[in-house]
Amino acid sequence: DRMRPGRFEWADGGTLLLDEISEVPVFTQAKLLRVLEENEIQRVGSNETLKCDVRVVATSNRDLAEQVGNGLFREDLFYRLNVLRIHLPALRERHEDIPLLANHFLQQYRHESESAVRGFDKKALARICQYSWPGNVRQLRNVILSACIVAQGEWICETDLPVLDKPMSPESLPDWMYETSLQEIERRVILENLNRTNGNKTAVAAILGITTRTLSNKIRLYRQQGLISLQTP
Repeated sequence: DRMRPGRFEWADGGTLLLDEISEVPVFTQAKLLRVLEENEIQRVGSNETLKCDVRVVATSNRDLAEQVGNGLFREDLFYRLNVLRIHLPALRERHEDIPLLANHFLQQYRHESESAVRGFDKKALARICQYSWPGNVRQLRNVILSACIVAQGEWICETDLPVLDKPMSPESLPDWMYETSLQEIERRVILENLNRTNGNKTAVAAILGITTRTLSNKIRLYRQQGLISLQTP
């Protein structure tokens, strides 16, 4: 009932962030490629072609080259986006950043909530630094937020970090994982976290380091495949 500019039109002359580009459906990838190649868009329901000048920054937590090989991502779009590539290592590969980020999030929470928490005791900080952080920075931020909420004194203690298990070595993986496909492992991890959080998709997405949209898409796929019941959160 009214004209509404789309994202590319709105970002004309500026920069547009395409987050989790690997989750874009293949049929939408073709439309995106045309925009990037021709610098032209069409509003939904319109026959008019509009020029747009937009710098695109795309992010992904998946290996796009591998996605191309699996037929999940268009090769031509991959090469069109892969002009300047910046690789950000996982948090477990840059342990020196962990205490800096942990203190940053703690100070941020203190500022926003006027919390009495001042910092971490030695055992708590050691546990934070030793953890593998599969959910990367997003998981770290939420764990620090949770610890600030439950902490009883001025210092976050090891007991305020119950969600952090001791880091596992490859030899300590559960036996069932060695003869299970990655897809099945992923499904079981997602469902287990949903059960532990009482179906809180936002919390599970933060723990796993994915977006809530990605999580919802995976749950929808599991339902379509009959792998989970319709009552699953």
